[in-house]
Amino acid sequence: MSDPTVLSIPSAETEIRQAWQCLVATSARLRQARRVYLDDLQARHAARLRDLEARFAAARASAAEAEANALATARQAYQQAAEAAVASADRLWQVHSVLAPLLAPWDAPLWAAYAPPPEDAPVPEGLRIGELRLEMDVGAVGTKNFSLPLLVPFLRRGSLFLRGPDPDALRRLLQALLLRLVVTLPPGRLRLSLADPLGMGTHLSAFLRLPDTLRGDKVCSRPEEIARQVQALEAHLESALIALVEDDKL
Repeated sequence: MSDPTVLSIPSAETEIRQAWQCLVATSARLRQARRVYLDDLQARHAARLRDLEARFAAARASAAEAEANALATARQAYQQAAEAAVASADRLWQVHSVLAPLLAPWDAPLWAAYAPPPEDAPVPEGLRIGELRLEMDVGAVGTKNFSLPLLVPFLRRGSLFLRGPDPDALRRLLQALLLRLVVTLPPGRLRLSLADPLGMGTHLSAFLRLPDTLRGDKVCSRPEEIARQVQALEAHLESALIALVEDDKL
């Protein structure tokens, strides 16, 4: 008798063939499921990426618009502030202002009607040495230039030392500063002691036309003249200090 548990060779081959076919079918289904899963994952990733890119583009556009609005607002505020500052400065040196001789440029029309400041006019602390020029971008209007008087602390502050590569420009600046002092201070509040050792008096000779109450007899150019002028100035300061002490003003 034959053993029923023992398969015949044809039966075994059939079962193996069926098992292999089942394995192939299962492997195909797995590959199909894997492709479907990867395709779905890629589609979701692409959709998520498009959404993020759209949100980023919207946020960037919003930020750019906010930046442009803030910049426009700041530029407008800056322009208004600059124009207000220039207008305020211009009003300070109109003809009716006591600050006109201090702040006005030399080419201003008000000099045609110049009159010395009143005796009770305040003595300014600063001295105009030039202009502060600003070039501002005002958008569609283009660029606009503004100028403001440039002042430096001088009176009651000490000495002024000028240095530069152009001696002629320095001399012109010194002459302009002296003239600015003369026209700015009230009468009787300023007296010049002029010395020109290098130019032998030629660089400051124009100031000899000033009234005697504003200057000395001449421009000192020789060492002995300058020494006498310094000694006279020291004696004047000493007398002034003694007078202030006696009047209990120190």
